[in-house]
Amino acid sequence: NNSMSSNILEVIRVNHELAEALELAIGLEIDQKPSGQKAKVYQQHRVKILIDKITAANGDLITLYEDKDRLFKEELAHMRGPQMFSSFYESLGATRDYFYKFPSTPVTTVSIKPEDIVVNVPFSGEEIFGKYMDLNSNFLEFVNISKKYLKDQDYLQYLDKFNTFFYIPEELRATKQYAEYLENLWDYLQGFFQRVHPLIDTKEISKEWQLDFASKIRSGELRSSRKNGHPGSSQPPQPLRLGMFNDSSELEALGMDRLKEGLEALGLKCGGTLQDRARRLWSVRGKKEADIPNSLRAKPKAVKRKLDQEGTADGEDGQDGVSDDAQKLIATEGVAWNEFRIGLLSEVLMETVNLTRRHAEKQQARSAEEKEAEIREEEFGLLPDLPEDGAAVGEEDDDDAPIYNPLNIPLGWDGKPIPYWLYKLHGLGIEYKCEICGNQSYWGRRAFDKHFQEWKHAHGMRCLGIPNTKHFHDITNIADVLALYATIKDTLSHELFTCELEEFEDTEGNVLNRRTYEDLARQG
Repeated sequence: NNSMSSNILEVIRVNHELAEALELAIGLEIDQKPSGQKAKVYQQHRVKILIDKITAANGDLITLYEDKDRLFKEELAHMRGPQMFSSFYESLGATRDYFYKFPSTPVTTVSIKPEDIVVNVPFSGEEIFGKYMDLNSNFLEFVNISKKYLKDQDYLQYLDKFNTFFYIPEELRATKQYAEYLENLWDYLQGFFQRVHPLIDTKEISKEWQLDFASKIRSGELRSSRKNGHPGSSQPPQPLRLGMFNDSSELEALGMDRLKEGLEALGLKCGGTLQDRARRLWSVRGKKEADIPNSLRAKPKAVKRKLDQEGTADGEDGQDGVSDDAQKLIATEGVAWNEFRIGLLSEVLMETVNLTRRHAEKQQARSAEEKEAEIREEEFGLLPDLPEDGAAVGEEDDDDAPIYNPLNIPLGWDGKPIPYWLYKLHGLGIEYKCEICGNQSYWGRRAFDKHFQEWKHAHGMRCLGIPNTKHFHDITNIADVLALYATIKDTLSHELFTCELEEFEDTEGNVLNRRTYEDLARQG
């Protein structure tokens, strides 16, 4: 018992010494200024390993101090009892006898060097030790599952909006492939964050996200991943913007479920066929709520609404029920939950996302030697080597350094402001506003002229019911466009192509209408 209890006391002393040595090693590691991205990330991982060892040592100390088997208490009683001096000399004699038998036993002290800690964190070549993100595989997966629903996009466009999901159609959100894509994207972002920022505990952050997600789903701020009318669904129906449609036939293209949701949002009857629902919605286009006839309104469901509110209140009042409700929502709203937390984690990594996009643009114009030089610099903290002939190489500014740009001059391909003479040459300091595009500002004549053929201006013209032809080029005021269209409407209708006419092409490539072609064919 004496040897066992003395071993417990020695274990406690060794754990205290180990914890102090680990704290000293953390201080030595933090004092070192890392050079390069690899050194920065690996330093954080070494500190994380040391903190985990301190936590383990303190956990052992807590177990020993609890003394559930009462052995440590017996040792203290033996040392403080009436035989404490005889016990002390007995232990001292046993220690001397041990070193007489083993005189070559070294006396060791706990000393930990941070540089001796081995860190092995996997990064791809595109990530460059966590400086940039590598979303190429996620980009290819998204392109494959969305090619039936969305227009083609390149990698730079994907980086701009991979963390926003408002443009994703419901048909795509309902597919199993889209849910798997979100899971893979979240796994990558979470793994990347843990590899680059190992000292940040994401558990507490995740709890806050769950509560925030549950409250926003209940209030309707987030788009639910369940269909409207699903049992237990708490998201209110979303109304339709009827001003964007030209007739009821365009409403029919939305389908019965979406029309039903739009009718419920307005408090109208939602029964009938697809055509009935579209005509009912079209009949209230442009009307105020007070002007809608009672014959179109649905019967009130006050009793059901009251019960729903009472059930919601009961679920929120419980102290332990908040977390349970959040877990239930997350379990049933898998797609919406993944979209929500991907967006939040992307905001935390927004600086890295911006650097990744700028890096992807630079990579398109870089040679293989320049790419290898950047990897070498971030790995070893070295500047690019000088050429053998001794010519000086211009040092590139650090990407993380702030850019002095008081005139807010646009940035070039290298992430730096373009020359001032080029800025003045293209007139990029002149602002052009387009009322048709929602008072969007365009800087420079070139961007202003180009925007007339872009989708935003074409969509604005389509909402006005006017074809986007060359006659309306350089006109940005809505009143001017409507006045000009009223003047040339008859002439413009003859110039526009109509699909009702049949066209024929002869052997020489001339395009003729049907009657002319048949007359010439009869003449040989």
